[in-house]
Amino acid sequence: MANQTTENFSVLTKADDFFQKLTSVDKISTMAQDEADISGLKNTLNEAGDAYRHMIVSAEMTRRLGPTAATAFGYAHEISELR
Repeated sequence: MANQTTENFSVLTKADDFFQKLTSVDKISTMAQDEADISGLKNTLNEAGDAYRHMIVSAEMTRRLGPTAATAFGYAHEISELR
């Protein structure tokens, strides 16, 4: 029984850790926007600054959330912009 409790706690801890990282994702967007502005690149849709901003967001999300979650969020973002 103790092993089951330990396993459940481990899963909750991993979920909590992921949620903590996820809640900081909005800060990534702000940071990427600031960096794109500083770069001096044209920062409108499909221009160099837009690509630079997306690169920063992708790299930071991969670093913080891991490649699988970052890929999923990246696809979801691009699909949502098509609507």
